[in-house]
Amino acid sequence: GGDISGAIGIPEEMLAQASRLAVCKINVDTDIRLAVTRNMKELFAQQPALQNSSSIGGVYALLEEKKSAFDPRVFFPPIMDTVLTGNVPDDDVALLMSRVEAGVKEAVVSLIVNFGSYGKAPLVEQKSLEDMIAFYKK
Repeated sequence: GGDISGAIGIPEEMLAQASRLAVCKINVDTDIRLAVTRNMKELFAQQPALQNSSSIGGVYALLEEKKSAFDPRVFFPPIMDTVLTGNVPDDDVALLMSRVEAGVKEAVVSLIVNFGSYGKAPLVEQKSLEDMIAFYKK
């Protein structure tokens, strides 16, 4: 998905152990960014005709121009309307966005399972937006 010089990472087993030891915050954004960028690169490699697409060819051009970048936001300017509004103008953009979504899910789902959080959403107290506004005003 990109080039992260000097990164060593932390094995998922250690992250899972940390989550059981009351560590309250673990940053996982880089994992998500790498998965999304990898999926976009794989799409253009698997379907080379998309490299010349009028709607997403610009994403491919940025992937080629900035090969060491791993943050997918670097490659989104040609599809920024879709990213910001959810407007999907054609099948090529829909396909690319499905790969973006798949990358997020790949990274997040494995972390949810490895952190022992699978199936626990019903245990979280649901609050309305009004409740949250009141809570944060305090």
